[in-house]
Amino acid sequence: MTKILAMCAVEPPPPERMREIMLEEVQVVTQQYIEGKLEQFWRREDGKGGVLLYAASSPAEAEAWVRELPLTREGFLTYELIPMGPPTQLEFLIEASRKD
Repeated sequence: MTKILAMCAVEPPPPERMREIMLEEVQVVTQQYIEGKLEQFWRREDGKGGVLLYAASSPAEAEAWVRELPLTREGFLTYELIPMGPPTQLEFLIEASRKD
């Protein structure tokens, strides 16, 4: 599994659609969390959206899950996917300790 960070920016839906879309958004996010796809999620302190941390086999798989979100589907959410891995310094330290 790879960790994929999704940096999301949201343009709020129109007031008359807000409740409908957000109720569905909560359902999809909760389901992804229960299924183990979505490990963590936060709101951005700058008020522009959220940050999602997915456990996926590939960036393409994580992107498919972000596209399932109602805000994405309806065109209110844009995102950048960032694959994450362990710090390279840890690999260096492990290799260095094996040589000693």
